[in-house]
Amino acid sequence: QITASDPYIGSPDIEITTSKFQYIRVTMRSQVKGAGQIFWAAGPSRREANFNAADVDNFSISADGDFHTYYIIPSWKPGTTLYRFRIDTPEGPDKLVEIRDVAIMERNVTGDPPAKPDYDFSAPGSAEFWMPHQDMESMSQENGAMKVHVSGAAPAIVSPPFEITSTEARFLTLQTSVTDCSQAEVWYEIGSGFSPPNRHSFQIIPDGKFHTYNIDLSEARGYDGVISRIAVSLAGAGTKTQWLLRSVRLGPAPSGPGEIVLSSLEIESAVVFAGKTTKVYCEVSNVGGEIIEQAEVRLTGIGGDRRQDISSLDASQSFACEWDVVFSESETSEPE
Repeated sequence: QITASDPYIGSPDIEITTSKFQYIRVTMRSQVKGAGQIFWAAGPSRREANFNAADVDNFSISADGDFHTYYIIPSWKPGTTLYRFRIDTPEGPDKLVEIRDVAIMERNVTGDPPAKPDYDFSAPGSAEFWMPHQDMESMSQENGAMKVHVSGAAPAIVSPPFEITSTEARFLTLQTSVTDCSQAEVWYEIGSGFSPPNRHSFQIIPDGKFHTYNIDLSEARGYDGVISRIAVSLAGAGTKTQWLLRSVRLGPAPSGPGEIVLSSLEIESAVVFAGKTTKVYCEVSNVGGEIIEQAEVRLTGIGGDRRQDISSLDASQSFACEWDVVFSESETSEPE
């Protein structure tokens, strides 16, 4: 129970060597919403290890009456000795904060992560370099992909640290499979920690099949300078959402296999009449990183079947076509 300002709870004495693959897991519920903080005391000896204002990481605490599991990726320097840490909660006189468990976890990594942000999750152990962040239970490696076990609306996973300029990392290439969620986000760390403005949203296809997405981050707000980490998140996930990732890459150009998607499909007029000619406009795009050859666009189900051949379509290019369509009586209805 909170009885005064600056409430916190401190850990017992510990002695742990820090690493860049550790995270803190806190399961708690709170009657007060706001910013939580993790302070830590590390140093060459227990006597010299003190709390200070610079050694802190922030996280957001909900107050909806339910227990939540929070994952905090500490910004402590690897290779130092940690002797104590503490959890600071938002202020709220007479409010209750219940902590079910606290643990310092470490990913079971073998070797070093790639020097550049290019992650292929078909390689054994490659998923272990990534960290859980929020709204998820765990991550596992299954059938050449990383599976994220979703538990909330905005599951997020965090990459290992790296250093790359925004120019070198203009495109995010993602090969992923998702169900029951049509929007994703990439977060990018410039400096220390993820800042809420440094996020970019994009649409995904929730059909449970693997698709390639090449996201141009030069259009993202504040994407400038040295990028040191990214997170990939879903927005609006549900209890039935399934999420798999085959690969994540940052690079100067689109990459991955070619893939055609429907960009737009429009009818010339909002009202069409049986027996009258109406134009139908279609545009498709290659969102992959390789050229596509000998493809075709088909229009079926209205006014008969129509096709348009595409001899080749380069990465990031679009192809537009139009057809003259005559709707039959059965394909129209009288306005009421």
